[in-house]
Amino acid sequence: MNAAAATILIVDDELNNREQLEHFLKPDGYRTIGAASGSQALASISDEAPDLILLDVTMPGMDGYEVATVLKNDPATSSIPIIMVTGQAGRGARMVGLDTGVEEYLTKPVDPAELSLRVRNLLRLRVPGESVTNGGSAPKHEAHVQVPVDEAQHRIRYDIVTGLPTGALFLESLQQTLQLASETGATVAVMSIDLDDFSEVNEKLGVAGGDELLRQFGALLQCAGGRDAVGRLYEDKFALALATNDEGSPISVANTIRDAMRQPFEFDGNEVLTTASIGIAVYPVDATDAVELMGHSDTARRQAKEAGGDAFIFYVG
Repeated sequence: MNAAAATILIVDDELNNREQLEHFLKPDGYRTIGAASGSQALASISDEAPDLILLDVTMPGMDGYEVATVLKNDPATSSIPIIMVTGQAGRGARMVGLDTGVEEYLTKPVDPAELSLRVRNLLRLRVPGESVTNGGSAPKHEAHVQVPVDEAQHRIRYDIVTGLPTGALFLESLQQTLQLASETGATVAVMSIDLDDFSEVNEKLGVAGGDELLRQFGALLQCAGGRDAVGRLYEDKFALALATNDEGSPISVANTIRDAMRQPFEFDGNEVLTTASIGIAVYPVDATDAVELMGHSDTARRQAKEAGGDAFIFYVG
C-alpha cells in the first residue's frame, strides 16, 4: 500500500499524545486524523474507514479495549489493523489487549522507529481495496470481493443483531437531540445501560439465546422511552436519550426497564433471570457535549454495577 494513500486514525484523549504520534508518522507521508474518545472514533469511522488505527487504552467513556472489541466484532471494520498504544506495561495488560483482536501492542513512550516499522508492516499486509471510505472505492484486487459502500456503511451504522443504531449513529442522534434541546430549553437524560451477568446467559442459552435476549431488550428500550435516540453500543451495552421537561421521566423510564427485566426470559425451553444496571447523566446540568455526557453516564453505570446491579444511579460530578 502506498504510504501517501494510507489514512491513519489516532485515538487518544490527550491532544499532546495525538500530536506526538502525528509528528512521528509525518516523515512517512501518511494522512492522519484524530479522535479524542472511543465514541468520536466510532463516529469518524462511520464517515471514513481508515487504513489503520492507533488506539489508546485509558479514555473516558469507552476505553480502548471496548472500542477494539466493537470494531473487531463488526464484519465491516474487522479487517482494519489496530495498534494499541498505551502506558499500561506488563504481560497481563498486553494479553488483555491482544485478546480483543488487535494486531499490535506498543507501550508509551513510543519509539518512533519501532512505530514506523510496525505501521509499515501492517499496511503492507492489508489487501488493497479492503478499506471502504466515502467518496470513492480503493483499487480492486483479484482475490478480494469489495463490500459495496452502501452495505458497509449500513453495517457500521446499524447493529446486525438488534437492528438498532450503533454507537456512531447513536452519537449523531444524540447531538441532534441536544441541539434541539438547546433551542427549546428541554433537558436530556442520557442513559448508559447494560445487562447484569450477560456472560452467564450466553453460557446457559448459547449465542442464539443471548442474541434473542439482546433483540428483546432493544425492543424494550424503544418502547420504554427511546423515541429520541436509542442504540446498541457494543456487546450488552446500550444507550438511550430522553428529552423531557419532567424531572421524573428518567426515573420512570429507568424503573420501567428494571421492572421489565425482572421477568424471566425463556429460550428453547430454558429460563433465565437477568437485571439491568443503568447510569444517567443529564444535559445541561452534567455536561453540554454529547461525548462528555455519554462518558458521565458510563461512569454512573459502572457505579450501579459495582453496587450489585439491578439499579440506576445519576452521575455526580
